[in-house]
Parts: sequence; C-alpha cells; structure tokens
Amino acid sequence: MERIIFKKIELWAVFLLLLVIGAGSIYFSSIVKNETEARNNYEVRPAYSWAGDLAFDIASLPDTIRKLTSDEIPLGAAQYERFGNRTGWTHYGAPSPISGYLLFSRIDGDTLTSVIDLVDLSDFSVKHHWIADPDTLLAGASRASKVMDYTQWTKERFRAMHPLMLADGTMVLHGQFSPLVKMDHCSRRIWMEDATNFHHSLNVDAEGNFWAPSLIEPSPVTEVAEFRDDALTEVSPDGKLIFQKSMAQLLDEHDLSYLVFQVFNFSDDPLHMNDIQPVLKDGPYWKKGDLFISMRKRSLVMLYRPSTDEIIWKKQGPWLAQHDVDILDDHRIAIFNNNVKNTGKGGYIEPSSDVRIYDFATDEVTNPYAEAAAAARILAVTNGLMDFTESGHMIVEEDTSGRLLIFGPDHRLTDDYINLAKDGVAYRMGWSSYIDRAKGDAALAAIATQEPCP
Repeated sequence: MERIIFKKIELWAVFLLLLVIGAGSIYFSSIVKNETEARNNYEVRPAYSWAGDLAFDIASLPDTIRKLTSDEIPLGAAQYERFGNRTGWTHYGAPSPISGYLLFSRIDGDTLTSVIDLVDLSDFSVKHHWIADPDTLLAGASRASKVMDYTQWTKERFRAMHPLMLADGTMVLHGQFSPLVKMDHCSRRIWMEDATNFHHSLNVDAEGNFWAPSLIEPSPVTEVAEFRDDALTEVSPDGKLIFQKSMAQLLDEHDLSYLVFQVFNFSDDPLHMNDIQPVLKDGPYWKKGDLFISMRKRSLVMLYRPSTDEIIWKKQGPWLAQHDVDILDDHRIAIFNNNVKNTGKGGYIEPSSDVRIYDFATDEVTNPYAEAAAAARILAVTNGLMDFTESGHMIVEEDTSGRLLIFGPDHRLTDDYINLAKDGVAYRMGWSSYIDRAKGDAALAAIATQEPCP
C-alpha cells in the first residue's frame, strides 16, 4: 500500500488528469445550466434527458444535505409562545358534549412522527392510534417529479394530510405532496397510487371515490418544468387513478386564463389549489357530483360540474387566501378565511382568521364567528380548516400555530388543544376532521374483529 501511495507519477499524467477533470467539470456545469434554464424558461429545451435530471440532482445535493441537517425544526409551529406552557386539552366552563369523534392528525413532537388519533369527543379519550411512517407507507414510490421536494418524505418532515377513516377502520391519506396510500388498523400499507403526487385536502364523493388536488407533470399549459400545475384528481376505492384534469388548463378552456397567467408577472404557483369538496346530493344550486374548489392564490372559490365541464359559479373574496370549503345545507357553504393580507411588507392577519358563510339564496356573505374568532385570536397563516357537527359545534384547526379549537352552538369557545411537546415546542397538525358517532362506532367495531397490532 505504501509503495502505491508514494509511487512517482509522471508530470504529463498529472496534467492530463487535471485537463480531464477540468473539461468534465465544465461539461457537467453546462448540463446543470441547461437543465436549470429548461425548468424555468419554456423557450429553453432540455438537451440531456436523464443525464440532465441526474446532474441537477447531484448539483442539488448540498442544498438537500443542508435541509436535512439544519437545526430548524421542520414541522414546528409558529407563534405558539402566546399560549404559555399549556399542553393538551383545556376545557372552558360547563361542558358542551359532542356525540361524535375527532380524527386528529398531528405531529407528535416527542417522537417527531406523524400520528392520527381517533378521539371520542364525549370524554376526549383516544380510542385508536395510527402512525403514518413514510419509510413504510412510501417505500418504492416513484421519484420522477421535477416539482417535488423529496425531503418532505423523511420521517421528521412528513405530515399525514386530511386522512380519511373508512367504515372498516382502514385509513386513506397522503402527505403534503406524496402518493395516496391506504393503510390498515395497524398502519400497514394496503395499496399506493404513485402515478401523481397529492397535497392538501382529501375528500370522498357519493360513489366512494376519493378527490384531492395533485401535481400534473408535465403541465399541458406551459413548458416550464417546475411550474406547479394543480390538478383535479379522482381515485377509485381500490387505488386506481380515474380522472385528472389540469386546473390551469380548465380555466384556460373557459376563457379564464387571466387567473393563471399575467403578462409581466409569471408565477410558477399561480393558483395553489387546496380543497376539492364533492357535492353528495342534489340541491337547488348544485347537483350530486359537482365539486367546490378552493384556490388560495386567487382567493377564489368555484363550483365546477365535471359531468358537463361547466363552471356553475365562482366568487373571489371577501375571504383572503382561504383553505377550506364545506357544504352546510342545500343553499349555504362555509369558507375557512385565513384572512392573510400582504400590503408590501409581508403577510399579516388582522384581527384574526375566521369563517365566512355564503348563501346562494341571497347572494350574501356573513361572518357569524367574527367576535369569537377575534377573541380566540386565530392566526392561520397558511393551511387551517373547519368542520361542523350535527350538534352545532364548529371545530377549527389552526395548524400553523399547533392549536385546535372547538366552539359551541352559541359560538362560545368550549375546548382547545395545544400540540406542545416535552421540549417546549408546539408542532403542526395535519387537517383533522369530525367523524359522526355511527361511523366512528362502526370503524371501532370493525377494528375489534381484526388481529391485534404488533
């Protein structure tokens, strides 16, 4: 070994090696430059196919390593210090019981794991517990996206988004940009749909199919590879992709391209779709199978009919950067209004996020929870949602602050939960939802018939 290490090398060989390394570095840099330009400028064509992807990934390694080794807490909440050292549930005044369950998705800060609890809201006890482990749920998933940041698939960064519990106790979920997966009562994967990557909401329609925003790549409306083209996406109960439609293309086809492209202000995320709410039954203003769609960047809520490719209704504001649409009855919808405004010095919320009600019968928008929301100082900078119970309660998830709130039928704050860990840091949540008593009981009964989890 010593003879090899100290062996004399001809000077010409050293120069040749340096020449090869230099030429290789220049060539590698040209590949990365071309790939980077092609991903950001539709006039530039990628010239190196798979080699360009590989070179770009290699050049991105330092940034990826920095993210993975950063001292920053990836899923830590913001502004939680205003809650003091409160942790877990706090109940205010006389109890206001709810008959159903909370499917509570959150980051367990003590284990840095995304967990889902089925909480009985009559006594706030946990009836079943799932662990959303990306290492097992996403094993073997495709990694072909040019828009995705795959560091979000690590355990410390994965967040189970808007999980759906089915009547047999199984769970369907995705991360914030990941494949859609179904897991059993023991958190073991049953199937995975990885032809596309899903994000934000997940809802089920009257036929039992799942709807969620996803990324469509390549985009049919631009050749900029890193353009985030959100798509309306439908998946069957057995995990098969049924329908996918670019939202930007849909708007363009309906002469609404001004919502997507501005002449002097190109955005690679112009819409930011964050909720698809299927209509489950006919009403005077919509039909079963219609979809309510929320697009944050345009403060836009839309009613779309896939069966006839019609935009039935749309409205921008008075909500700002909203994140959730729920159907209340046959003529009203509720919109979770993040109420984030940016006047040039960054986003701010004043006085608080709230919930707006739009009435199709009167074409009016009301803010019945304004006083209660301001008193509770709801600060949902991004994300956030609300759910309504048959008892008249409203559940609000203030994800980015690590807080969940329950308001009674009289709009009084009755309970809240602070997702504070032992390290004194509050962690984010993952779009929790209300489960009625019948469905929750059926799922627990089905789980009780299954083999115990290891």
